[in-house]
Amino acid sequence: MRKREQQARNIPSEEEFAQASAAISRINKLFAEVRNTVLRSFSGKTPLHDLYFFGHPEKEVQVHVFYETESDIDACHTNGIAKQLEDTIRVELQVLTLDSTRSEITIIHDSHEKVQKVCNGNYLQYLR
Repeated sequence: MRKREQQARNIPSEEEFAQASAAISRINKLFAEVRNTVLRSFSGKTPLHDLYFFGHPEKEVQVHVFYETESDIDACHTNGIAKQLEDTIRVELQVLTLDSTRSEITIIHDSHEKVQKVCNGNYLQYLR
């Protein structure tokens, strides 16, 4: 297909696909670095199961924090660990993006126990 036909149909060129793929890879790497830093920092302090990041670090980011159980969520809110966790996530995103003032960060606290109950442990289905 010729370039003009692609443009007329709003079909990205091979170069545009490559640029988009590289950008997504950079974002995924950044999220993985933040995830690893946070999990390492809170290891032994709180019963974290995992963290999932969605969005774009310079626009809007949604972070799903999964504790082991529902009661862990309440305990971590009560003892202040949830707030420390949120602050650490925000700081790490800010450090790695260099300017997170343009980014809206939403942090959602949930539990692995609930994912097991509601979706038989299927996170993909749960996060839809």
